[in-house]
Amino acid sequence: MFGFTNAVFSGLTTRELLRIVALVLREHADLSGLWHVAGEPIDKHDLLLRLRDALDVRCDITPRDAPVINRALDSPSATGYRPPSLEQMLEEYRVDE
Repeated sequence: MFGFTNAVFSGLTTRELLRIVALVLREHADLSGLWHVAGEPIDKHDLLLRLRDALDVRCDITPRDAPVINRALDSPSATGYRPPSLEQMLEEYRVDE
């Protein structure tokens, strides 16, 4: 499996995105338009390593320099929401021994 060291994105886990949608529906129903929601930028190689460790998956992830792409979003906070760190989000997925 390859992890792209120069492919950056700023996504959230599904559970965290659910919390954001619930927050907007409950507390900011008057919000309109298109809003970006993003976490801290991370390259896909580091993301795969963190996911592998959080889910206790045994696999090798080989770094690759190409492609070079940055899809990180700026996440203005019209709601006061501040995303948790990736470590906090992945903690929910950690496998108990």
